[in-house]
Amino acid sequence: MNGVPQPTPATPPKPGSGHLRDASARFGGDEATLRELH
Repeated sequence: MNGVPQPTPATPPKPGSGHLRDASARFGGDEATLRELH
């Protein structure tokens, strides 16, 4: 979105993780956010 290609997760996104991924992508920290969640 925003003209920026989003990396597709290897596993299907869990319910309610859509906004989380979008927010983390804005900060450019997809993996960083996943690390914090886990």
